[in-house]
Amino acid sequence: MDVSEIKFKVDSLDDVRRAANQEALTDEWRDSDNGYAVRQKDTYFHQNFADSGRRMKLTEFLTVIPGDPQRRMEVLDYLRPDHPPSMHTFTRDEVAVEAGKVPHINFHDATVMSVVEKTREVIVLGRTRVCLTTITELGDHFVEIEVMLLKGESIEDGHKEAVRIAAQLGITQTPLEADEYLKMLPPAVPRRMQT
Repeated sequence: MDVSEIKFKVDSLDDVRRAANQEALTDEWRDSDNGYAVRQKDTYFHQNFADSGRRMKLTEFLTVIPGDPQRRMEVLDYLRPDHPPSMHTFTRDEVAVEAGKVPHINFHDATVMSVVEKTREVIVLGRTRVCLTTITELGDHFVEIEVMLLKGESIEDGHKEAVRIAAQLGITQTPLEADEYLKMLPPAVPRRMQT
């Protein structure tokens, strides 16, 4: 799955929430799926292939996902190509793990880089997910706009669509660099993942 993503730090999520909910009622987005809110813990890893742009993240869902109640955990093994810092486009290989099961994933020589607990309120606008994100240690200051690329679309096409959506939502801040909010958190004590 190819995804184009931009992230913003905003002063308040309230205005963005109101704008996104209004957009969801317009003719352009009326057929979108309903949104949802989920609390999750993301564990990011250092890996011996980090210089290639390949990354790994383990997400544990702390609340039930509407429509997918058995989904409790997922492993994202993804590649962020070398693009301008604000253009967070990546190819994601996602493995869903049902409740009560352990992911059969080879974590190579990965060590934990950072652990982030957050709540994501997701508002769906067609192929775009607007994620209003509250990070436990940082507060409710982040908006993530994720555009699922269509077949034949370029990275630039997806980025332009994400920027267009941001403008419709009244977001004027400069996009963050990839994983910039991880740098705002205290570093985790390096440790091996127990599998």
